[in-house]
Amino acid sequence: DSGGEFNNSIKRKYPLMFFGQGEGKTHSIQHWATQDEIDKISEDFWNEADPMVSERNGLMMRVLQFLGFRCSTAKSLTDLQFSSEALSQREVADDFMLTPDFQKGSGKHTFSVSWSLAWALHNYCEDAEYGRKAILRKTGVDEKTAEHAIFLNVKNGKPLTTRTWVAIFSKKFK
Repeated sequence: DSGGEFNNSIKRKYPLMFFGQGEGKTHSIQHWATQDEIDKISEDFWNEADPMVSERNGLMMRVLQFLGFRCSTAKSLTDLQFSSEALSQREVADDFMLTPDFQKGSGKHTFSVSWSLAWALHNYCEDAEYGRKAILRKTGVDEKTAEHAIFLNVKNGKPLTTRTWVAIFSKKFK
């Protein structure tokens, strides 16, 4: 038994939990990166010629690795979610709780983010040498263009698209 009957019965019992999930799935093979692959990709990112790209892509990798978000969810993270105010409001909690703006199926799930990753995202946003602030300064764009997205294109300051996220990681997994 492949477990399909169990999954289908759970889906029938709790349809709102699974709304739109797996509906358009065309294949069942899912690749989970090994630690060796993650280490190799991280090393490749840190060897990029542009340190702004290295910083950005390395942090993108950590977000995907530790939170397991889809690229479309990860790209929806904003600097406002990791501002000093947002972090200080929750500093007594064990983990930083986050509800990404975009989730598959219009979900509004809350995720636990380790404090080390939350602070890494905050510090990246505030980094005027290689982080988000550096990209804004280099490109000369404002928040109207950047849309408060954490991960920006280093050439034009616009938020990275889901397609760009997928391309960055697909290239590394080939």
